[in-house]
Formats: sequence, structure tokens, C-alpha cells
Amino acid sequence: MEQNRNENEIEIDLKSLFMAVWDKKWIVTISGIFFMLLTFIVSSFILNPVYESSTRIYVMNTQDNASIVFSDLQSSNLLANDYKELTKSEPVLDTVIQKLGLDMTSSALAGSITLSIPSDTRILKITVENKDPYLAQDIANAVRVAAAEHIKDVIGVAAVNTETEADLPTSPSSPNIILNTLIGLIFGAALAGFIAILTFLLDDTIKSVEDVERYLGIGVLGTIPLGKEEKKPKKVGSKDKKTEKGKSKK
Repeated sequence: MEQNRNENEIEIDLKSLFMAVWDKKWIVTISGIFFMLLTFIVSSFILNPVYESSTRIYVMNTQDNASIVFSDLQSSNLLANDYKELTKSEPVLDTVIQKLGLDMTSSALAGSITLSIPSDTRILKITVENKDPYLAQDIANAVRVAAAEHIKDVIGVAAVNTETEADLPTSPSSPNIILNTLIGLIFGAALAGFIAILTFLLDDTIKSVEDVERYLGIGVLGTIPLGKEEKKPKKVGSKDKKTEKGKSKK
């Protein structure tokens, strides 16, 4: 019996929370539309577009492709993190900055580079982000060339071949206007809904007979309905004003 009572109380509470949000549905809708338009404007006209260009290199441990064995492939997989570290090392970054005459630090350049190696491969993918699509392509190609030479010098691999050169991006990779707009819509509606629920939970006034029985733990024998005069506030009309003026003259 006690368990059923608790379940009923929880159900009533959830229903009350839902009704608190439903009563403010217009505010929730307006808030969602407002934040949706705000994120659309910011993403479209304020945020600078960022372009992404990628290139891939293939690292070989032996000179002859026909003599590649499983041990070579296994050792290359173990060296994957070494390839990443060497590609983002100071010598490679400094070489790229000097070659292209970039006005940025090595740490800033490293932050714009993303490296990844597909599983069970010896392919290193180099991705560069930049506000200028042409500069993103040039940096990616320069990093590929400098990293290939550095990897050969440090690890002593047989060769580092170019699988694909960097492409020229034709559309920005970020910001994602559609995704940001959708997030703005959801955030605005959720924020208004949260405020409505919080306001409902902080409101401790008694509004119904059920509230009296629930919070005070006493039964209600009956209710007295309000009269018309009690329901509507009294308005001072012209007659009342004339009466007051007459009293004041007397």
C-alpha cells in the first residue's frame, strides 16, 4: 500500500511539472525561436568560417613492396604515435613557418593540425584548419613534405610516400549553421522550461484543496465560493467620484 501511495505521489508530481511547463508553452516557444534566430545570425554573419584541407602519407619500413611481411606491418602500427609526435615536432613546424612565411608561433600552428592513422595501416592523415582555404592547402602540403623528411631522418624508415596531396576546400567545415541553429532552438526551449519548473518548485502557496490535504495533512470539509464582488476588484466610477466630491464640499 505504501509503495502504491509513493508511486501515485510521484506521478502527480511529474504531471504537475508537465502542466507547469505546458502553462508557459508560449514563453517556451518564443524562447526557442529567439535563441534559434540568435545562433543563426551569429553562425552566419559573426563567426569566421574555417576551412579544412587533408593530405596522406604512406610510411614504408622496407625498400621493396613485395618483401613486406607481417612483422613490418606490426612494427609500423606500433610506431603510429611516433609518427604523430614527429609530425608535430618543433623542427617540422619551424620548417613550415619559414617556408611559407607564416606569421604564427609553432604552438599555434600545431593547434591547427590534426593527425590520425587508420587502424592496421601505415597511412598518416594530416588535416589542417585555417580561415583561408588556400593557406590551409599550402600548410597541409608543407607539413607533409617536412614530416616525411623528419620521419626518415629520425626513425630511418625506407621511404615516406605521398598517397594524396592536400585538396583545396570549397566549403567551410565550421561553423555548422544548421547544427548550431538546431542547438539554439533546443537550448532556448529547455532554458525556458527549466525556469518554469524552477518557478513552480519554489512557489509554496496553496492553490487548491489537494494542496491543503497534501501539505497540511488535514481533510477539507467544504469550500466557500467567492462572490461576484470578491472575484472582481472594485472600480471607482464616476458616481463614486461625485459622491466623494460632495462629501468633501460638505
